[in-house]
Amino acid sequence: MQRSGVPVVEQRSGPAFRSSCREVRMNITTIGIDLAKTSFSLVGSGKHGKIVLRKTLSRKKLFPFIAQFPPCLIGLEACSSAHYWAREFEKLGHQVRVIAVKFVEPYRIGGKNDNNDAEAICEAVRRPNRVGESDAGPVIRVWYCHGEGSICSPVGDTGHPRG
Repeated sequence: MQRSGVPVVEQRSGPAFRSSCREVRMNITTIGIDLAKTSFSLVGSGKHGKIVLRKTLSRKKLFPFIAQFPPCLIGLEACSSAHYWAREFEKLGHQVRVIAVKFVEPYRIGGKNDNNDAEAICEAVRRPNRVGESDAGPVIRVWYCHGEGSICSPVGDTGHPRG
């Protein structure tokens, strides 16, 4: 079964299928996982950024499935269980990054659903500088003095006095 040119790895058997699954697993360098209560959406991409895996797993099947992969980069959206899963995946040798929601949102294409979120997480974790972070460093504060300099207030990056 294929959906939009991406092989869906599920409910097949046989030696040819198992060898193709191994090839897909060996080519995956980045995995984005959207965590939820009972089902988790996974998107895996290769070294060139092309999506090679889309899968939805139950809570019971997630850890054994990830254990089959060679060490790779895994991105998780920050939530209450993200740090637990990060520790579990790091025990397997994976590099894990927990990403805040505000850094994932710009990469989401289409509506908000689990699969689109997993794809956005996978894309966001591959970027060295996440959206919202800049190389400029901290904002330089300028003090704006009213009138004769008797009252001064800080000016942020907007150029307008605060207060």
